Amino acid sequence: MNTIAQIVLHPFSTRRSKARSRAIGWLALAVMILAGSTFTSFGKQLTTVFSPLSMIFVSEGLMFVFAIISFGLIPSLKKIFSLKSKFILPLLCIGVMNGIASPFLWFFGLQYTNAVNAEIFGKSEMLFLILLSGIFLHQKFRSEHLVGGSIILLGLLIVTMKGFSDGFTFQMGDAIILSAALLYASGGMMVRIKLHHMDPEVLILVRSLCAIAFFFALSPFIEHPFILEAREFPFELIPALIGFGLIARFLTMFSFYEAIERLPIATFSTMATLTTAGSAFFAYIYLGEILHWYQLVGAALIILGAVFVHLNGLHHKEKHMEHHLKSHHRHHI
Repeated sequence: MNTIAQIVLHPFSTRRSKARSRAIGWLALAVMILAGSTFTSFGKQLTTVFSPLSMIFVSEGLMFVFAIISFGLIPSLKKIFSLKSKFILPLLCIGVMNGIASPFLWFFGLQYTNAVNAEIFGKSEMLFLILLSGIFLHQKFRSEHLVGGSIILLGLLIVTMKGFSDGFTFQMGDAIILSAALLYASGGMMVRIKLHHMDPEVLILVRSLCAIAFFFALSPFIEHPFILEAREFPFELIPALIGFGLIARFLTMFSFYEAIERLPIATFSTMATLTTAGSAFFAYIYLGEILHWYQLVGAALIILGAVFVHLNGLHHKEKHMEHHLKSHHRHHI
């Protein structure tokens, strides 16, 4: 009798289980968007105290700790030490590009522009990915990609030219952020070409280890070492430091993996673009930055263009898209 009941009720229990999993996924996605929206503002505050090199150490150090907590130290080390020699060089190159050079430029540029512009110009990474896919993967540009990329480019131009009212006004920080986005996209393209079958946690851990090793190797030769900056760290910025570590890094990463495992990739990647709007709004509330109309229009167009590209697929297969997101979900989503 119990066996018959189980057979009859199994489809209903399966449906309830899937519905519950989907609900958890949506909740995690909402948390990820809210938490991820704080990254740029908290980072902007911390760059007033920490140098870009120190910010790399803080950011990647936190990411390393959270990755170990999430994936486990022993299993992760086993995967790293079992790598074939042919993967070592590409892996180290990606570690240097996306763990050192790109975040250094991003934090350096953040010192010379506002948080809203940094978030907007950081999203140019999608535009660079489209271009690099055509150059290195010989991927044919479909009309959907051209339309989506054009919408993103229009959004960037509107912000750069302040709504076409003041001519071309490009801050130094904006140019540096664009350079960082290009490097992030280049690293993502190298992952797709050389390491698309590698476990994402290996990429994350090696990237963080490269950044931490670089910090300790360079620290004796810089004028303002991290210890001195930490000693002079102002008490009023402690909430920003806690927020950066606990919310912008840990909570974003934790909710990211919960959401991406429970929701369709197209849904996840599309909704994740809302962090651009969330970041601009949080900068307005938390930092008191003025939101100009051209920034709002530019951000809306960038979100629209990114959604258009995601819905029509920049990656050939859904699993490639999932791998890219897991291994390259960055600093900010």
